[in-house]
Amino acid sequence: MNGYKFTHQIYRYGEDFSFSKKEDDAIVWCTEQFGEGGRNQRCRWRYGWVHSADTFHFKHEADVTLFMLRWA
Repeated sequence: MNGYKFTHQIYRYGEDFSFSKKEDDAIVWCTEQFGEGGRNQRCRWRYGWVHSADTFHFKHEADVTLFMLRWA
């Protein structure tokens, strides 16, 4: 498996999530749990805006599971 690919995505749709305090909290939480996010090969996660949704991208399924348990 290529260590650079973010193979898992979580899309968050709706005005209640976009650019809200909850989004900021989720980004801070990811940084605390998984380290700095970004497109760098060493990063485990990143955040972006894709298909009109706040999108969190993860490399590891276990990280997706933790994210969903915390933010779903």
